[in-house]
Amino acid sequence: MSAIEVAGWLVAEIAIGRARRPSDRPWTALGATMSHVASLSPSSSLPIAAGVLAIRDDGRVLAVSRGADLTNWGLPFGLGEPGEDAPTIALRELREETGLDGELVAVVYEAQAGACWAVTFLARVRGVLRSSDEGEVDWVDYERLTAPTSRHAAYNRELLRQLVRTAGTALAAR
Repeated sequence: MSAIEVAGWLVAEIAIGRARRPSDRPWTALGATMSHVASLSPSSSLPIAAGVLAIRDDGRVLAVSRGADLTNWGLPFGLGEPGEDAPTIALRELREETGLDGELVAVVYEAQAGACWAVTFLARVRGVLRSSDEGEVDWVDYERLTAPTSRHAAYNRELLRQLVRTAGTALAAR
């Protein structure tokens, strides 16, 4: 099963209720507690960054180039503003960077990334893509997100590994 097939499977599991949504506390991904995310608030010791992983039926991933550099792609992602929690940050960044609205489906990865705590949500998105001051917006293959030219390649690779591990654990438990 490819990484994209795993992500599609994850979306299907959530849709039919076998996996819990981020609105369930504590937040979970396929029933695995993500306790750090549940306790994140503006008073956490590390700043919070959040973003979304959105995958089309053809396997392409929603991405934003960083500035004019079309070799440096990342997920719609950013740092929180005062008083924002992780879901609010993720949806705001999605709107600001892509013009899309979304529904957060599940937490798929969280980790310390530099000087912040980063949380990635799997999301369903809707609307019309538009580029912004952040860069170009496009649906890209996952290899472009993990290319050595991408500043966020290491985080994106670990996000994929975690997604595959989580789905593998859930498949084994079925």
